[in-house]
Amino acid sequence: MLRQETIFVTGASGLIGKATVRYLLEKGYAVKALLRSGSLSPFYAHKNLRIVRGSMEEILNCVSEMRGCEAVVNLAANQYHPTESFVVNVKGVAELIEAMKKSKVTRLIHISTLAVRLAHKGVYGKTKSQADDLVRKSGLDWTILRPSLVYGEDPKTIFTTIAAFVKSLPFVPVLGNGEQPFRPVWVEDVAEAITRSVNNLKSFGKEYDLGSKEALTLNELIGKIQKVLRKEKQPIVHVPYVLSIMGALILREIMKDPPISVDNVLGSNQPTDCRPEKAYRDLKWNPIGVDQGIKKVLIGDLKGRLPVAIVGLGKMGTLHGAILSTFPEVRVTALVDKDVKLGKTILSMGMAGRFYTSLEEACKHEEIGAVFITTPTFAHKEIIQECLRRKLPFFVEKPVFTQWSDFLGLPQEKKKGLITAAGYFYSFRRPYVLAKELIDKRILGRLQSFRARLLISEVFREKHGWIFRKELSGGGVLMNPGPHVFGVLEKFFGRPEEVLASTRKIYSREVEDEGRINLTYKNGLSGEVFASWSVKGVPLTAVRVEVIGERGKMAVAEEGISLILKRGAKVANSLKGIKTQKRGKGVFIPVAQMPAPKEPTFVLSPAAGGEGYTLEDRAFISSILAKKKFPYDLDFAARVEKTIALCYQSAEEGRTIRGKRGVYR
Repeated sequence: MLRQETIFVTGASGLIGKATVRYLLEKGYAVKALLRSGSLSPFYAHKNLRIVRGSMEEILNCVSEMRGCEAVVNLAANQYHPTESFVVNVKGVAELIEAMKKSKVTRLIHISTLAVRLAHKGVYGKTKSQADDLVRKSGLDWTILRPSLVYGEDPKTIFTTIAAFVKSLPFVPVLGNGEQPFRPVWVEDVAEAITRSVNNLKSFGKEYDLGSKEALTLNELIGKIQKVLRKEKQPIVHVPYVLSIMGALILREIMKDPPISVDNVLGSNQPTDCRPEKAYRDLKWNPIGVDQGIKKVLIGDLKGRLPVAIVGLGKMGTLHGAILSTFPEVRVTALVDKDVKLGKTILSMGMAGRFYTSLEEACKHEEIGAVFITTPTFAHKEIIQECLRRKLPFFVEKPVFTQWSDFLGLPQEKKKGLITAAGYFYSFRRPYVLAKELIDKRILGRLQSFRARLLISEVFREKHGWIFRKELSGGGVLMNPGPHVFGVLEKFFGRPEEVLASTRKIYSREVEDEGRINLTYKNGLSGEVFASWSVKGVPLTAVRVEVIGERGKMAVAEEGISLILKRGAKVANSLKGIKTQKRGKGVFIPVAQMPAPKEPTFVLSPAAGGEGYTLEDRAFISSILAKKKFPYDLDFAARVEKTIALCYQSAEEGRTIRGKRGVYR
């Protein structure tokens, strides 16, 4: 390419879509990936990737985004729903063609299906056939690609469903006799074929089948999967064709996402006559063999990739799941929550992994190398104990426990050597990382005092829910979101020697809405902390720490760092390579001018510190893979939460509490 070309990809969150976007980026293209609003991005941040929110139903709204693109790859499809299939596959393609003409994009790679050749078509075959006709008559420079059965890691494909049956069932059910031949093709090879066709003039106006060089039946494919998984003696049970159709029709009426569809049955019991030789020749395309592909999906490519379970599918579970799904060294294998309805919702958003109602159940069926615990605090203890029992590294959101004594109840022999992490993500946010470096470099000289604030506009009337019940949450603003500010103070200064605290209930009945704390440290440093979730005008949690030393003062907050140094204080080396802005008597370092992460980061919510969450998750995963201790582990959490416990004790007893050194260990 003489200049970087931009490719617009619809259906980017699907099995083929994800592989195609990644492959295009690897080959130097820029990509605009169309994702539905509300769906989770499956991609790691990349300078040449832009996420476009929309759908095929509203594709005409994407004209401005298409303008300037070299080509459109249409992977969007609805396979089974009787009405939605027409809306996406036919009406959507008609409007996509219109949008391309309005944006002056002439090149279209349209992904179809071999189901268009079936004598007895289902809704997918019928609607895709109509879409193909629209593409042929479009007047665009089109290419139509028709893959055979595509396999990869996506849990929603026929291939992975069969593999799951082989792993977990005493037999493998097959719809029909399983004797129709087809040519399974690895998803990465399909992505390569799509990419090769983008600028291939020979492919303009042509239609290609995509498949492996080996034709085999479904029974033979199952046999190969069984061989790889060492389940050769497992029987295959054939469900008669008519009964399969009837079962699929019934499931369609009673389930939103049935495990089988009429199209599945029709497609696996009729010949499709896949002829990929023309694609081999024109596209210079050479797909890998089926045996090699199966091993890649089931064994080879998964080695070295850490299998992760996420327990708790609320806001934080969804956040961590979205981030982890973008890490190439991670595969999310299990999603765990007691709420089945919530699990279905999360799966519908595109989250990888299979759903289970308990970690114990997930461990029976899935390989799990690490666990993210993002349940309400009162549920942490049982899950942590399960992780310790199984020797599974785990990350747990803060606060870890509702009462500090639970730390003492953890079996030390189980915990020893196990990599653990607690969710103190402020430790990874740029301003607080740089502030710690400046403190360690003694830019302020000997520290004298500090003032810390944690504010958020959250409680202005009596609220209900587990957070506001002391037995379930452990406390109010000091417990959640208080650990944010106490974690920063632990990172900056270590543990305090003395604590004097008072708390106040304003709106809540059981827990405090405000807290005022004085902390004293052994080196003479002292400071005050104010925490409130009942102040107006602070929509997101805000943590600000002002530190005074003998050489000047520093204020750190989410937006950056302010420094005012006394005359003669040396700052040049400490801020080398960092651009500062003059502000009053000192300088301000905005977060954008601070050292950026070495790798691009997935930022789901920039205003809420999304970069910090990504860096936190990456550091934990890297610790596991490198078998190194994570800096903000369970011991760090115990020290932070001990300080919070001392605050509650001081407030309750109305006196200064001196922390005993031994209980921190």
